[in-house]
Amino acid sequence: MARKFLVSRVALAVALSSGLAVVAATPAVAAKKEKAGATNFSPEFVKVAAPIQKAMADATAKISGGQATPENLAAAKQAFDAGVGGDGKAVFQNAVGTATTPDDKSALGSMMRNYGIISQDLALKQQGNMLLLESGKLDAAAVGSTNYDAGVTAYQMKDYPNSAKYLKAAKDAGYVDSSGQLDLVLADAYKRSNNPQAALQMAKDDIAAAQAKGAARPNPRCATFCSRPTPQSSSDRRPNMRPCWRSTIPAPGTLPFRSCASSPRCRVTRTSISCA
Repeated sequence: MARKFLVSRVALAVALSSGLAVVAATPAVAAKKEKAGATNFSPEFVKVAAPIQKAMADATAKISGGQATPENLAAAKQAFDAGVGGDGKAVFQNAVGTATTPDDKSALGSMMRNYGIISQDLALKQQGNMLLLESGKLDAAAVGSTNYDAGVTAYQMKDYPNSAKYLKAAKDAGYVDSSGQLDLVLADAYKRSNNPQAALQMAKDDIAAAQAKGAARPNPRCATFCSRPTPQSSSDRRPNMRPCWRSTIPAPGTLPFRSCASSPRCRVTRTSISCA
């Protein structure tokens, strides 16, 4: 129960701390740049997106000091809605059909994601993430961070299969989150989507990567933590067994994983991690 709470709390904190400062360039300016071959915005999108961009600039100006407090978010949403005539979400949904080029999708996705954060609408925020990824306009660093944000957002929405999909993409892209929670949330998403085989494979891959880098060292505590069976009840409180109670396969980043799976002496099976 404690671990479930920790993962949910971390996922929420990460999502709400996502930057609001990154706003797409105004479509009007982008249209001028198109002459130099820098961008390719469709005329239909430029027309629809111009008031959205202006309203978003007014909204983000309400985020005092970049702090996403409830008061700042409410003020930002109110400013945006007023700027587009009342219903910000409807304006974004109507704009989707005009976003036909990669640059259109990138600009709209960025603004839609920001409005999803401001309005605390996870579904809209995720739709913005999807447009950003679909656009193909993200640089290598942004691909990892956007997949991570999409994975965390999907986790918050209890869409665990897609959470695992995007978190795995972030991990494969080499993204490292500042809170160090990617592996933990990914392992839990695998578990909640009934895919323990993927969680096991992730553990094996992490062990192999650590050993390849020479980071894994024989750990004398491995036998202490892993050689005995998992306790059958909460009354079985032998100290040497307690660290393995959390799960049969300890999640990456946890004490049992570091103590057991990091040792090259350990053997990973479908149901346990034990010493060779």
